[in-house]
Amino acid sequence: MRSFKIIMLVAVLAIAAFFLFNDQRDNMQQGFYDKDSVINQEGDTHSYRHYDQNDKALPDYGLDLKFGSFDGYDTFYRFDVSQAGQVTVKYNTRVDKGRFKIVMAAPGRKLTKLAEGSGAGSKTLKLEPGDYRVKIVGDNATGSVKMSVSTDNGITTVLEGDEFLAR
Repeated sequence: MRSFKIIMLVAVLAIAAFFLFNDQRDNMQQGFYDKDSVINQEGDTHSYRHYDQNDKALPDYGLDLKFGSFDGYDTFYRFDVSQAGQVTVKYNTRVDKGRFKIVMAAPGRKLTKLAEGSGAGSKTLKLEPGDYRVKIVGDNATGSVKMSVSTDNGITTVLEGDEFLAR
């Protein structure tokens, strides 16, 4: 009987520790939404309760993603700019819950917001030589995003997970 109580106590403590750890991780990622200096770093930190990326090439969009309970920030495009040029980011977002935005990040430079909330449009940015990333940022966000990019010559584009696409 005594060993049963000890086993039950250990099980309850293990379950409590698991939920506490997950809650702390989620709270850390939720706290990033308004911290531009953290988002602007090269790495990412994120969690999705639901993630469905359409891998088929779309005629108007290179990225088609549905997400649920998305917290943190996640890179989808990277640009290696060898000579000054322009990048156009086309987007179509639907946010059913929470907060969501698309940003352009560059180490040592100001974070540029491309879109926030639901909507469709495009942004054209002039980029100086360097490395840039397009990231999505969520705070308990549920919805979808479609994105595509077009660039000038001299800019190498990577859709994260794909090979380099020279432009």
